[in-house]
Amino acid sequence: MFTIRNLGGVALFLFGTTYLWLTPMFAKQGLSTRGVLWSITQVGSLLTLLGFAVATWGLFKRASWWDETAIGSAILGLVVLVPYWIAAHNSGRRHLGGTYWSMLSGPPVC
Repeated sequence: MFTIRNLGGVALFLFGTTYLWLTPMFAKQGLSTRGVLWSITQVGSLLTLLGFAVATWGLFKRASWWDETAIGSAILGLVVLVPYWIAAHNSGRRHLGGTYWSMLSGPPVC
């Protein structure tokens, strides 16, 4: 059944999955993804996804805390963009159009 709650939950979870694009798995072939900043980015992105998944579960359970969890996950996602940008820049990627696109395509939705 299509309800506002179901559609909102799916949208919330799918928005959380967009942070997987910031992990080293999705980096361009041949780009060095070793280092502390890439590790911070990966852990932060996965925590952001986990936060949005928990918020979605809370939404479906009609918990009162789901919106605070979603907002906290969105803030964490914005924080994760900083080490991502630095790591991508330091990895030798000089054309940062893709990096800027990754940084700017997610946050305006927040």
